[in-house]
Amino acid sequence: MNLMKPFFLILLLCLPAHSEILRLSLVVPEAGEGITKFEISRGEIKETIFVKDQAIVTTADVAEARPSLTRDDSVSVSLTDKGGEKMFEASKAMRHGIDRIAIILEGKLISAPVVNDTLGKNFEISGLNEPDEPKKLAARLSGK
Repeated sequence: MNLMKPFFLILLLCLPAHSEILRLSLVVPEAGEGITKFEISRGEIKETIFVKDQAIVTTADVAEARPSLTRDDSVSVSLTDKGGEKMFEASKAMRHGIDRIAIILEGKLISAPVVNDTLGKNFEISGLNEPDEPKKLAARLSGK
């Protein structure tokens, strides 16, 4: 009798639901199948955001991440070639100045900026307010 199969199944069931550190997904106008509802607050303003569950890119697409050299609250992210292609294709199809991409860190929506141009391999995640947060996030995205 093979006891390994049940063990692996139990192990998979015990993993956290949001094992991805980073996920970028499209923001859509309304709820539906394959869509998750998030609440985001900026000061006293609260906004409901609907985000596709399907990712454009995830942590697996990150080639390198490091604290930004120009902003204290940011992480500079470089994607793999394949990740850059996925980001380029998704943002090329978007309506620039209108459509948004959700930036989700460990299952929490941190931002949903409007896409103003076609994106590629390199971008920054900003709005990280804790003192060591950019350094810690960069290390985690880089697998350190």
